[in-house]
Amino acid sequence: MRAARPGDSGAGFKFKLFPQRKARPTLAVLYVATLPTARPELGYGAMAHLVQILVSKDFGKHHFDVNEGVQFVGRPQLGGFDRRYFTALSYSHPLSGKWGYTGEIAGFSRQNATTPATMTLLNAATYSLSPRLVLDAGAYIAVYGQLPRFTAFAGLTYSIANLYHLRSRHPSSKN
Repeated sequence: MRAARPGDSGAGFKFKLFPQRKARPTLAVLYVATLPTARPELGYGAMAHLVQILVSKDFGKHHFDVNEGVQFVGRPQLGGFDRRYFTALSYSHPLSGKWGYTGEIAGFSRQNATTPATMTLLNAATYSLSPRLVLDAGAYIAVYGQLPRFTAFAGLTYSIANLYHLRSRHPSSKN
């Protein structure tokens, strides 16, 4: 068993284009930059950029997401970027009190001749400390690809601001 060590770091933002209304799902855009901050044996060694379209729909307390995107992955020794495509289908549901469940099937297309496609299954528990701060922990199971067969994780999500609602409250905005 390997001890957990820090890997590369990432930073990004998500912008909601429009909210869910009756039959219409929520539509958002996501951008994440991965920064090569890890030691060479733990990280990728190059910058990466991910852009996704996020479609979300609630049916009562059942929440579904479909995410499609493209990632441009830097080539450490060669320069330039390889491209791979991402797809994810996820489901989440509150369990009891502040606890929730999330499940996901996700994968990347082949990046280049030496990096094949990947697919993972995720199961996680979430705990909402507040509407803006959510803790999560769970595991990824690799279905195929050059990935560890089992990866445990823990993390947190903090919403800094809801710019969509700030914009819609501005006196000059039209509904």
